[in-house]
Amino acid sequence: GHYLLLRLSPGMSELHVTSPMFDPSEDGCRVQLWIYQEAMQYGVIRIVLHNINRTQVVVDQIPGDDSRRWVIYEKTIGKISQKFNIILEVVAGKSLTRGALVAFDNIKLLKCFPEGDRVDLCMTDEYRCGTTNVCINNSKVCDITVDCANGDDETQNCDKIPYGARCTFEHDWCGWQNEPGKAMQWTIQHGSPGNNSTGPNEDHTYGNNT
Repeated sequence: GHYLLLRLSPGMSELHVTSPMFDPSEDGCRVQLWIYQEAMQYGVIRIVLHNINRTQVVVDQIPGDDSRRWVIYEKTIGKISQKFNIILEVVAGKSLTRGALVAFDNIKLLKCFPEGDRVDLCMTDEYRCGTTNVCINNSKVCDITVDCANGDDETQNCDKIPYGARCTFEHDWCGWQNEPGKAMQWTIQHGSPGNNSTGPNEDHTYGNNT
């Protein structure tokens, strides 16, 4: 599987990757992603909201570390009344060591946009699979993983979810992009990145290096 990778070098300051522009979000909107860090003890990762009026708000700051494993991150960003995008901002830190890297995978915006019908016989926060009548949590609908026997949890109104709101980087960038005007720093990678860094041996989506 594939993931988004940033190799850092001493002297780098801030490096961004930016989502597409999304329509206003609903109450309870939250962002979820998997993060891999290596030699990032002196850096931070910021989650920034940028709206159509060019206003930016830092909604969270994740301490850098050297965990060298995939770690899930989730943050509620709530209702946003204007069109917006999300900026993932890596701040290297002055004491950055050579070989530091950051990787992202399975970026999801959850409960931000219409994600399918709620069906009777299941709880209000559940979706009923079409052929088996099994109830699954709404968070598993359109989450890039098939949970219903016939896969309808990944087709039921999933076209209502904006492009880029769910991305595994398996096929493309899903509209996410390097910061305009700066040299390409982020790349799509599979397997270990090498270059004196071990990096993830596998992606998070499929757990393999192909």
